[in-house]
Amino acid sequence: MTKTWNIILYPATDARFAKWQKRFIFFAGGLLLLAAFAKFSSIHAAARILNLSDPVLGLSFRTLILLSGLLDLCVSVMCLFSNRAMLSLAALLWQSSVFAAYRFGLWYVHWEKPCPCLGTLTGAIHLSPALADDIAIGAEGLFVIGSIVCWAASNVQNNSTSH
Repeated sequence: MTKTWNIILYPATDARFAKWQKRFIFFAGGLLLLAAFAKFSSIHAAARILNLSDPVLGLSFRTLILLSGLLDLCVSVMCLFSNRAMLSLAALLWQSSVFAAYRFGLWYVHWEKPCPCLGTLTGAIHLSPALADDIAIGAEGLFVIGSIVCWAASNVQNNSTSH
């Protein structure tokens, strides 16, 4: 195999991968921290949608955004301040899976509006709710794929060094 394919298939054997993995975890933690603060800043708004019931869980959107912000904050703190990369990756993958399950629930009940995941902040920064929804889906997809790749590559490294 060429060196390029070895790096792609077995990146954990390369010291550069460990640096990339740390950067990915730090980047994800930073994005989640921003999302948490966006959610916290919007739960105090007077927007009508925040008082409506969520179609999946039955909670008010205000409560759902608060709980989601707390989850984002916990995972971001773990990603930004923990030295345990595998734990951070597991938390990131778990948080992304919860988000995906919620998105599946919205799809299942035929919710056709953008997810109010970021609360009312999108209006304050002149970002359309549909675009904010797409950005959130893209970020969560990145978190899922990045977490799986980092975790799998770390396992390849652990298996290759234990033999």
